[in-house]
Amino acid sequence: MGATIMNAVKISALLVLCICIALFINKPVPNKTTVSNNIYLKNKKYMSKYQLLNGNSVRYKVIDSKEYQFLLQNAIKEVEIPYFRKSKIHLMKNNACIVKSTNNEYAYFPSFIELEQLAIDRESCTGGRHILLNKNPYGKSFPREVDFLINQLKISLGIDYEELNVQLLLLVEQKILQKEENVEFMEDYMLNITALIGELLIKKYNAEWKMTKDISCNVVTWSPYLEINKKHFDFIGYLYEDIGHHNVTTPLTETYESSIAVIEANILNKKKWYGF
Repeated sequence: MGATIMNAVKISALLVLCICIALFINKPVPNKTTVSNNIYLKNKKYMSKYQLLNGNSVRYKVIDSKEYQFLLQNAIKEVEIPYFRKSKIHLMKNNACIVKSTNNEYAYFPSFIELEQLAIDRESCTGGRHILLNKNPYGKSFPREVDFLINQLKISLGIDYEELNVQLLLLVEQKILQKEENVEFMEDYMLNITALIGELLIKKYNAEWKMTKDISCNVVTWSPYLEINKKHFDFIGYLYEDIGHHNVTTPLTETYESSIAVIEANILNKKKWYGF
């Protein structure tokens, strides 16, 4: 969302992730004048992770056409997977693979086996799946667990800070971004981060947690949202997008500020938000 939040409308937490994971999403990647197979592709800061219905996960990375062409030089053969039959798949010497979609969008998988697992998973659930699918073990009781989730997040990052304020959010973000696998960490702790950002917004706007039930892939997912002035506000879609957007350097701050901007404009009917 990032730079375009002033034109944002409420984003449903039910995103069509099958489009994203079918590799037809075109997220920007960092500008690079040269392509390095050893440095860029092995930099896990930009590796995304997708959780399968069986609880396992697969790794992938959206790449640009220059990176694709560079890697294509080292491909050993073209292969096919029925689910991705409209895409071009090339196997690499190290059993990694690169994929080119019909829309000329590209992805890198560090393991061909993971791409096969993804295909099996997608065939078993052809519709959209909820962002929090298999990520909220507390169900509709989530609001009662937010303090625990925030403390769990602080402990995992080694943060000793008691106040619930923006400074805590900045500390959490700083610690996360210092991690080599920071995207994976944020995906794993998305529910905890949701709790933290939500509590900050509750404190600022006297809001209240509410829960909504969604069924995707024959699995029930309870998703939290905020009620502000008797209006529904769901920021999980913002958080998911900012975490996955490679050009968003401070995703938690971006989500928090974006949420404030939307609340101020669309719920409180104020004209402009000027920041913290």
